[in-house]
Parts: sequence; C-alpha cells; structure tokens
Amino acid sequence: MFDLDPAPSTVSSSTSSAAAPDTGRDGAGGPLALPRQPKSVRDTGLELQLIVELIAKAIFVSGKTHLPQLTTRLRLSINVLREALDFMVAEHLAEIAWRGESDIDVQYQLTAAGKQRAAAWLERCPYVGPAPVTLAAYRAMVERQSQPSPPTADDLAAELADDALAPPCANSSARPCIRAARCCSTVRPAAARRRWRASWAGCARA
Repeated sequence: MFDLDPAPSTVSSSTSSAAAPDTGRDGAGGPLALPRQPKSVRDTGLELQLIVELIAKAIFVSGKTHLPQLTTRLRLSINVLREALDFMVAEHLAEIAWRGESDIDVQYQLTAAGKQRAAAWLERCPYVGPAPVTLAAYRAMVERQSQPSPPTADDLAAELADDALAPPCANSSARPCIRAARCCSTVRPAAARRRWRASWAGCARA
C-alpha cells in the first residue's frame, strides 16, 4: 500500500539532477566539479515516494505524457523515471497509454487510483516541477561555491576583452592589479568588477 507520509527534507532546484556545464571554480581556483547525473532512484538521495508524487502530479496536470517530456519537466534521467514509473505501473497508479518503436517513445497516463492519489498530493502540495536535491547536497554545493576564488591574469584579461584593454601578461606592473583583484574577491561582484577595470586600465597605460 502506497502511503502518504511527508517527504524528507529537500530543497528545490532546477538543476538538481540534470547534468550541467562545468563553468564554476572552487576555492582553489580550479574547475568546480558538479555532481554526476543520478542513474537510479537511490543515486538521487530522494525517497521513491517523493519522485512518484512528482511524476503523478505532472501527468495529472498534463494528461497523457511522453517519457521525454517528463525528463524535461522533472529534470530526472530516463533511468530514474523508468524505475519510478515501473513501480507506479506495478501499483496500478499509472499505465502505458501508447508505445512507439523506440524505447523512450512511450506515453504514460494515470489510472483511476493514480488520479485520486495525484489529486490528494496536489492538494497537499501544488508544486509540479524539477525534482529537488537533498538538503545535505544543497548545503555542500553552496559551501563550495561560497569559497572565494582569487582571479588569475587570464581571468582579468578575459573580463576586459570587450574593452580593448591589452592584458600586460609579461609586464610586472600587472602584479599590483592581480593583488588588487584578489582583495576584491571578498566583496560584491559589481564592486570587484569596477576595481578590476580600474586596475587593468592603469596597467595597460603603464
């Protein structure tokens, strides 16, 4: 019997389980490694019940839904969705409405029991969107991203590329600019950018 117990503590995130480009930097100035895309329900760190609720509510709102559409809406991999949907089919909460030639060309719909459960879940929580990440995973990523990362000469040169300021890569006068930029790493981005530009402008004229 599928219960209606509250889901575990989570934090909503549009990128909770989908792979994202690695564009950040960690505290040491290197690439910020993002979590790998979960390949199973267990990998997500979420309870199966929470994922089932999200799927049921999404199908309830949209009607018959293709598997790729669920992937886009819930930001969960095909494997995770299939695992949860197989459970829903076994529990007579959902059923396959149509199947195409490919493995992912499948359309799901809720059964009468599934619609009843989905309506109750929507009344308790109307959220229908990307699956959340666990609170522990969210805190770990925020902590890593909050570490100050001193910019390098290349970082500053790229920042001012649109201003046509030649980066003095081999000029020793660039060192004070970099030191000034490092001091800016602890202040707001807008203020730091203004100080970077002023420092590089002075180095370019030197």
